[in-house]
Amino acid sequence: MDTKKSKDQMDLEQKMIRGVLRSFLFYLPILLGFMAFSISLTLGCFIAGLTGVIMIVKRESPSALATSRGKSAVVGGILLTALFWSGAIYFLFIEVFKYRF
Repeated sequence: MDTKKSKDQMDLEQKMIRGVLRSFLFYLPILLGFMAFSISLTLGCFIAGLTGVIMIVKRESPSALATSRGKSAVVGGILLTALFWSGAIYFLFIEVFKYRF
């Protein structure tokens, strides 16, 4: 038996689909960074860190159900960028200078 969806249910579905697509576009650099790990760990970490820069500039962090905006998104972007870019510096020292910690 087919049940009819109410207008509210259809609106909620459309809103969730838009949220998933937005979050995919926001977090696409992380996916590309993981793909770049096969080339170089430094390059992969640098590309993945660009997600944090996007979060800082846009001041939002979207997801399917809710979007965090404002200070929490900026802090999350700073932490994400710092994590990945410090990893990029670490791997750069290892690759270029054969540095051992």
